[in-house]
Amino acid sequence: MSIKFRKIDNKFVINFREELLRLQFGRYQNTNMISLQLYTTGDYPEPYMTASFNPDLGYLETEFELLPRRAPMKSDWIAVKDWSENHGIEQALLDNSVLIKNIGSVQAGYCKGNIYEINKEFLGDE
Repeated sequence: MSIKFRKIDNKFVINFREELLRLQFGRYQNTNMISLQLYTTGDYPEPYMTASFNPDLGYLETEFELLPRRAPMKSDWIAVKDWSENHGIEQALLDNSVLIKNIGSVQAGYCKGNIYEINKEFLGDE
């Protein structure tokens, strides 16, 4: 696995759309899944995008099962929002070794998002 991310002031940053962006991880309260916000860097950081969503994991589709199944909650899972204005962030997170294993996909309204296991290096000492 080729690590491309870097740290600035002890915070993880990646390049996306010719912008240097800081990764801010958190948790969704009701599922405990990982949330991800990206911020610009510099003296006055601004919100750039929300790269995750909080899915209903009642119906998670995996490559091993054709029909949806009840999914267990995992503390190192993230649902990536890669549609609309976020198009391309999923590949950037893969390229920067933030995402390491595709778990499956889940419907989010009229869109479908992928669920990944996240590289634990980004989670620190939770």
